[in-house]
Amino acid sequence: KGCEDSDLYVQAAKKLNELEPSAESAYNIAKWYAAKEDCGSAVEYFKQVVELTEDRELKEKAYISISKCYLVMRQYASTKTYALKALSMNGKTGPAVMLIGDAYAYGSKSLSDDPCEKKAGYWAAVDKYKSAMSMDHSLTEKINGKIAKARGQFPTKKDCFFKGFKEGDSYNVGGWINETTTVRVNE
Repeated sequence: KGCEDSDLYVQAAKKLNELEPSAESAYNIAKWYAAKEDCGSAVEYFKQVVELTEDRELKEKAYISISKCYLVMRQYASTKTYALKALSMNGKTGPAVMLIGDAYAYGSKSLSDDPCEKKAGYWAAVDKYKSAMSMDHSLTEKINGKIAKARGQFPTKKDCFFKGFKEGDSYNVGGWINETTTVRVNE
């Protein structure tokens, strides 16, 4: 009892899971790896959970966990992909939408070298954060902090002026984000 976090327990659980695979054992092994910050191994077992269960709630939890791991591994497109899979299980999953916002915020700079366009992901992130907050009010405090940080990263009016964008314009953030949002600037 109480030894679920020991290396010996996990090695035994992995061996048993090889012999008799189950969603429950795969989930517990995945959580152990995630707690040890070994997201690559955690993802492998969370994916096994999805394959082994028909339980929509468990699949949703596994997809959210996979999405979190990909966020940690800075694989932002995969973060979005698995958050969307969680949403396919339950369309009102605020944490999944928040993860998409996080991916947009963290991955924004990879989209362009232009000072305005490389920060456009922050606009889409704020949109996702607001959507997540409307789905799950328990996230309000956490999301308000994320929105404040994202707003601090908005491009300047000058940066966007040279691209012909002005506040309030519609803008399609390209690449893996592929979202239409509204131009917002800092003075």
